[in-house]
Formats: sequence, C-alpha cells, structure tokens
Amino acid sequence: MAKFCSECGKKVENGQKLCDNCKAKRRSSGQGDAPWWILGAILPPVGLILFLVWKNDRKKDAKNIGTGALVATIVWLFFGLSFLIDSNNASFNGGNNNSGVNNLAKEIDVSSASKELKEWYTYVTSEDALAVTVVALSYCDYCKQYKPILTQIASEEKFKMYYFDIDTMSEIDSAVLTGVYNLEKYEGSSPYSFVTKNKKFLGDVVGYMNREQTINFLTSVGAM
Repeated sequence: MAKFCSECGKKVENGQKLCDNCKAKRRSSGQGDAPWWILGAILPPVGLILFLVWKNDRKKDAKNIGTGALVATIVWLFFGLSFLIDSNNASFNGGNNNSGVNNLAKEIDVSSASKELKEWYTYVTSEDALAVTVVALSYCDYCKQYKPILTQIASEEKFKMYYFDIDTMSEIDSAVLTGVYNLEKYEGSSPYSFVTKNKKFLGDVVGYMNREQTINFLTSVGAM
C-alpha cells in the first residue's frame, strides 16, 4: 500500500527509503515530532525562522515547529496585554492595609507658603477633618478628566476635596504639600490622590478613576 512523504506529502511506495519528490528520508513508524513543537514553544523566534526555512522542503517539521512558536507567541501576547491593562488600572492602598495608618501629620513651618496651602495645611492637620487631596499636573489629561468626577462626589458626600497642580507650585508649597504626611507611593505619577482624617493618613491611589472606581476607593479607606 502506498504511503505519503511526511515532509512534502507526495506518494511514496513501500520499500522506498527516499522520497522521489523532495529526497527526504522516510521516517520509521512512531518517530515523533514533539521536539520540534517544543523547540518552537520555548524559542518562538527560532521556531518562526525554521518554519520559513523548512516550509517548502520539510513541511511536516515546519508545521510542528511553527505551531509551537505560534502558540507560545499568542500566550506571551496575552500575558503582555494583561500586564499592560493591570498597570493602567488604579492600584489601591486601602484603609485595611498597614502602609498608611502610621503616617501621622507632621508640624511644618508654613509661614512662607501660599494662602491656599496654608488653608489646606490647617484643615488636614485639624481634628475630625476628612479630606481628599489630589496631586496633579497641569498638562495631564487624565487629571483634568478626574477632577470633575471627584469634585461632584465631594459635593454629594460633603467632604473637603483639594486639587493641586504640583508643577505650577512654588518649591515651598510643594514641600508643604508632600511633607505633611509620608507619601510613600507618590513618585511624580499623576493624578495621585490621598485621604486623611483626624491627622491620620487613611490611604492613597495612583491613576485616573471613573466615578464607580472612585467611590469604591473612598469606601475602602473609610471616607464614605
């Protein structure tokens, strides 16, 4: 009974050791292809290169190594996209965590600060004062989208909301804003929001949030 070449697919008669069409050596029964797709899965770039080299002369090997490379590439793309999506989501540091609960307000000389910063300092360092402070950048589009969302929630829930474009502030005001509490997560990213109450730091979050995310964050730190 005639069989077919494992490389090019052409008919090969029993007893033939070489394919008349591609000259490939016939494989014995049970000879596996697993090493090729495994190689393609482990080293996708190598697999893709060998697929292109073998696609005409060693079709079966090309198919196996190409399949392994393709599957591995899809898996890596999936995890890469998942990482990017997660990195763009707001990362919460809620009131149930321990990183912020010991960040008590510190006394700072605000005599040279602006009137706006003096007002903020007086409020966030007073007893029973709940405030949400946003550190933003004047050119940040996400900050501009976030501000009206938080402003509306603050109006509805009756708490103080302060919003500062840190890049337009004086060095003195900037030092006051970032020095009263130990802002562990603030590294220049914006918008950066933190919640304080009774001279204590309750929690913070980096990044833009829609209304639902903002409410969830404020609830998690005890602001609502």
